[in-house]
Amino acid sequence: MNYARTRWGCYTALFTQAVVNNLAPVLFAVFQDSYHVSFESLGRLVLVNFMVQLCTDVLAVRFVDKIGPRRCMVLSHFLSAFGLCAMALLPSMLPSPYLGLCISSVLYAVGGGLNEVLASPILEALPSKSKSASMNLLHSFYCWGQVVVVLLSTLYLKVFTNADWRILPLIWSIIPFVNLFVFLRAPIVPLVKEGKTMHAKDLFSQRRFWVLLVIMLCAGASELCMAQWASLFAQKGLGVDKFIGDLAGPCLFAVFMGIGRVGASLIGERVKTQTQLLVSASACVVCYLVAALASPVFALLGCAFCGVTVAVLWPATYSFGSRCFPQGGAVLFGLMAMAGDMGCSLGPWLTGFVSDMAQSVLTVADPQQLALRIGILAGVIFPFVLAVCLLFTRKAKKE
Repeated sequence: MNYARTRWGCYTALFTQAVVNNLAPVLFAVFQDSYHVSFESLGRLVLVNFMVQLCTDVLAVRFVDKIGPRRCMVLSHFLSAFGLCAMALLPSMLPSPYLGLCISSVLYAVGGGLNEVLASPILEALPSKSKSASMNLLHSFYCWGQVVVVLLSTLYLKVFTNADWRILPLIWSIIPFVNLFVFLRAPIVPLVKEGKTMHAKDLFSQRRFWVLLVIMLCAGASELCMAQWASLFAQKGLGVDKFIGDLAGPCLFAVFMGIGRVGASLIGERVKTQTQLLVSASACVVCYLVAALASPVFALLGCAFCGVTVAVLWPATYSFGSRCFPQGGAVLFGLMAMAGDMGCSLGPWLTGFVSDMAQSVLTVADPQQLALRIGILAGVIFPFVLAVCLLFTRKAKKE
C-alpha cells in the first residue's frame, strides 16, 4: 500500500503545530504595544497554550485508542484552524482583548495537543528502514514551519501596519483546514497490535520511564525558552530592529534547527541516540550562556546556533522512548508529549517571570534590557538537567 498521503499529512500536521506555537510570539511586541501586556502576561499566553496541550495529552491517552487516530487527527486540525480564526476575531469582540487571546490559545492548543500525540506514532507505525531517521525528518517540518511562519509574518508586518495583524491568523488557518481533508482519506496503520499496548501504570512502574519524562520535559523547555523569546529578546534585550531581530533570532534559530534535524535523519542509526542527545544538550548549555552574557552580535549568534543544539532533543527522545518501550503506542507518546508540553509551558513562563522579577529590582539605566538577559540565562537550567539525566541513564545502563 502507498502511504505517501499519510506521510505528507503527518508532515503538514507538524507544520500546523509550528503555526499554532510560533505565530503568537511573533506578535508579542504588537500585543504589548496594542494591549499594554506585561512580560509575565505574554509568558502566560505560552503557558496557557502548552498547559492546555499538556491536559489534552493526558486525556488523549485514555480516548485515542477508543475513538481512533483518524477522527482525532480530523478534530485536531479543525480546532487548530478554529483557534487561529478566534485569535483574529475575539480580542476586538470581548471587553478584555487579553481574554480573547487566552480563549483562542485554548482552542488551538487542544488541536495542537491531539496533533503531537498522534502525528509521531502514526508515522512511526508506517513501514520504514530507519525509524529514527523518519522521526527526525518528520520533526524537521516543524522547523521549516517555524521558519516560514516567522519569515512571512515578519515580512507582512514590515509591509503593512501592525493594525492589520489580524489578517495573519486567518491566512495561517487555511493550512490545518486543508490538511483536515487529507486525514479523512489517508491510510493509517494500527499504532500497536491489538491487545499488546502497555498501560500507563506499567510505564510508571519503571524508573527509567520517569527519567525519560524528565528528559522530555527539559527537551521541550530548552527548545521553547529560546524559540518563544528570541524575537522580543532581540528587540528589547539587545536593542535590535524588529525586522532584523526576527530574522536573526527566531528565524535563524528555526533554520538551524531544521538543518540539524535533516542532518540527524541522514546520520540515521550510525550515531547512538543517547550520544546525540548528550552532545546536543551540552552544546545547548553553551549557546544559552553566550546568548545571555555576550555582546549583541554574539548573543544573536547564540540564539541562532541554539537551534542546532536543540534540533534532535525532542525527536531523538521520542525514538529513544519508543525503543525502550516498543509496546507503548499512543499511551507512551501521549505521556511523553505531556512531559514535553510541561517543559514547553514552564520554560518560557520561567523566562518571563524571572525577567519581570529582575526588572522590578534592577536600578540600572535600562532595566528592561538586562532583565531579559537574566530571563534567558535562567533557561540554561533545562539543557543542564537534561545532560545530567543522560549521564545517569548511561551509567545505569553500564551497571
